[in-house]
Formats: sequence, C-alpha cells, structure tokens
Amino acid sequence: MWNSINKITRPASLEEAYISLNPPRQVLLAGGSYLVSERDPQVDTLVAISHLLGNEIRAGKASLQIEAGATVQELLEFTRTTEYSDLAECARWSCPSKNIRNQRTIGGEISRGRLDSDLYACLYALNPTMRIIASETVETTLRNWDGVGIIAHLELNLANLRKITSHRFALLPSAPAFVIVAAVQRDDQAEIVVAGRAAQLSCWSVPVSELHDSKIGELAASAAAHFRDDEYGAQAYKQKVIRVGLNRVRASL
Repeated sequence: MWNSINKITRPASLEEAYISLNPPRQVLLAGGSYLVSERDPQVDTLVAISHLLGNEIRAGKASLQIEAGATVQELLEFTRTTEYSDLAECARWSCPSKNIRNQRTIGGEISRGRLDSDLYACLYALNPTMRIIASETVETTLRNWDGVGIIAHLELNLANLRKITSHRFALLPSAPAFVIVAAVQRDDQAEIVVAGRAAQLSCWSVPVSELHDSKIGELAASAAAHFRDDEYGAQAYKQKVIRVGLNRVRASL
C-alpha cells in the first residue's frame, strides 16, 4: 500500500459500500492497479469491494453479459478466439502487461474512464447497458452514466460486437495510444469515438452513407480541438492522424 493508508473496510454489500463512501479520503478497492500506481496522499481509507463483485462472463442469445469484477484479462481470454476478437484486441492493447490485466477489473476500467485506454474507447462506442448501485439500483448506459455509484454488471449487444473496429496510434505497440479511433455500426449508423491523450472524448452517431471526405474532415477537426501540442506532436498533426483513423473506420464498416 502507501503511507497515507490507515484503514481498510469490508462492507457487507455494494449498497453499504456506496453509502459509507466518503471521497476523496475514502476510495473503492477492487483490482487496485490504478490506486497503487497513483498512491494519492489524500486517501486514508480503502473500501474493499472485490468480495462483493461477481466475475462471470457469459454469452447469451443476444448479449454478452459481464459482471464488473471480471478482469480485463478474463474478457480478453473469453473473446479472443470468437467472432468478437476485436474486443479482445482492445482489451489487450489497453494494457500491455498481462499481470496488470489480471488485476484490473472491467468495472474499474470503466469507472476510471482513462481516455488512452483502447478498451474504454471501444466500450464507449458499444455503449453497454450497466447496472449501477447507488442510493438506488438503476439501469443506464455507459454514455448516460454520470459516474455516480458502483458498477455491478454490464451487457453488450452481440450484433454490435460483430461490427466493431478500432485503430490506435502509438509510438510503440506497447505504449498507450495518443490517438484512438473506434466505431461500431448499428444498422445504417456509425457510432464513432475518438480518444487518446485528449482533454475529452469525442463521440458521434453518423449515417454510414454520410462518411464522405468532407464529413471526415469536419469530424477530425472537431476531435482535434480536444488535443494539444505535446511530445507526441502538434495539434495539427493529430488532426491528420485522426483523419487517417476515420478513413480506416470508413473502410472497415
């Protein structure tokens, strides 16, 4: 752990965990990889919930159901040899270390909302339905979630999983991507997400028939506004990279 931690509590239910939580001094502990890497000195109490989270992943007739305690590695292994292997690739590239993937939970990856996570970008494009434990249990989608509460379960439409595509741009394959362009086709609509080392994520629903050059240029310019000049290149360069990613999405759909 780290020096500021003086207490670990083990609530009897997720409802109790939510009610007792008092951030920023108290934080939830499931996989814990982000907490340990950051070691926030404000935090003095860990609220352990791993014993309350299921870790089952199962494919039904129409949906892939994932309990929030399932790890990123478990999701990778469940999907890697299926027709949903694109999701496995997103899981793999979200973290190059298998050891850390074995620790990092799906619920934590979503709650963290790391914009340079390939998995988070893909899930945002897929927009799963989630069961959230807060002052009451609610069902919502990832895009509509306000970040309040504890994720217990999520469900992905299998038809959408068959039509996902993701393109990453990084200095090295093992490095976090500085630009990620992910998309899923729903009927005649493309749900497109641009993420990476950005101030915020960009997301649009665009008819596939409208993904012509001028529209791609418009989307690239809009997304690039959330990037800045840094060691990965100028904002103008990233706009060109995003445009390349969007062209690859168009070719994949």
